[in-house]
Amino acid sequence: MRGRTIANVGMVAAFTAVCLAGISFLAIGLGLEVPGKGGWRLNADFLAAEGVVPEADVALNGVKVGRVVAITGHPGSATVTMAINGDVRLRQDVKAMARPKTQLGEKFV
Repeated sequence: MRGRTIANVGMVAAFTAVCLAGISFLAIGLGLEVPGKGGWRLNADFLAAEGVVPEADVALNGVKVGRVVAITGHPGSATVTMAINGDVRLRQDVKAMARPKTQLGEKFV
């Protein structure tokens, strides 16, 4: 009887570990920030940021290098906060533009 109880506990522990690994894989795939992954934040001021939403892609020369984290509106302008991958280096005079990604109006920076 005791051996069966230990086997059941082992199976439940293994099932729990597999479920947590699967949920973690899905969460990371959906864009959850991984602690200790690195990266940095960039704030950009726009006169108009219509159509830019949180979780929108940030691209550099057509390659995704980050995502939009937050958008703060101000009278006559908007500040877009972006999470940029740690291995990306930008020049100081870089300019950000909101461009359409699809014909349906989805935007990227």
